[in-house]
Amino acid sequence: MAVNIQTSIKAALIIGVFCLIALLSLIYSLLILLIPRFHSINNIFIVNLCVSALYTSIYYIVFYVSYYLTARDIFTPNGCVMLFYAHNVASIIIPFSFVTYSVHRLCSIKCYNQPLFKTKKWIATCIATHWIGVLIISLPFVFQKTDVCVDVLWLRIYTLITAVIAPSILNITLNILIFHHARSSSLRVLPESTSNNQILNLSRREISLLRQMTFMFITFIGGWSGIYISVLISYFINFNEWIRPAMSIFGELCVVGIIINLFISNRDVRNYIWTRLRNLFNTV
Repeated sequence: MAVNIQTSIKAALIIGVFCLIALLSLIYSLLILLIPRFHSINNIFIVNLCVSALYTSIYYIVFYVSYYLTARDIFTPNGCVMLFYAHNVASIIIPFSFVTYSVHRLCSIKCYNQPLFKTKKWIATCIATHWIGVLIISLPFVFQKTDVCVDVLWLRIYTLITAVIAPSILNITLNILIFHHARSSSLRVLPESTSNNQILNLSRREISLLRQMTFMFITFIGGWSGIYISVLISYFINFNEWIRPAMSIFGELCVVGIIINLFISNRDVRNYIWTRLRNLFNTV
């Protein structure tokens, strides 16, 4: 299929930003996984977020490259089912990684003295549940019966609900519970073995983490919700051809900002990178 200059520019911008997301996500994940001292519980959940972003990036890179270079290979009736299924997984896997982290934080602070929530088994259970849940939530796309590769209205609505509305409601609810528990913990009657400072520090730490994750979640939803809303509205109204690509690029840049924020806010990772860079320049 012929590709005009404007289409090439849109494709290059979208694919280029997704490549940047994939690169940053991969670097951050490898730093955490390959350096033992970074193997904290919180960091492993952040790696799950980065791997989710990596999957989303790879899907859209493959999709846009295939769409503009080999369109007939991906829009066959059989291939369309898996295409839409993978699309919904890519759409919801990042927001539900935030929900997974919020579930972990709520359980870990409400049951602070329970060793289960500090174990590798608990981390593996949470992350496995996240991925299995995302695959199950996307199953309606597998049962779509059509002879033409068309993104029908109810599936667009379903993606909007599962990618934006449902995770937003869940995350808001969980974060309210976390905030309430963290704020009230300093007012509890404390056991003799626990000092006031320990509980107060715990509350401050949890509130700080809550604010950080809430900021990143709002950034993501604020960036990506426009994509799914525009896809839904475009079913009824024809948009300017640059509207949806612009929404997509804006959403991608929000994800780039989130990952850059991870590098900046993680003091241990930030110090490690700066130390390595200083050593590198000193040897040159």
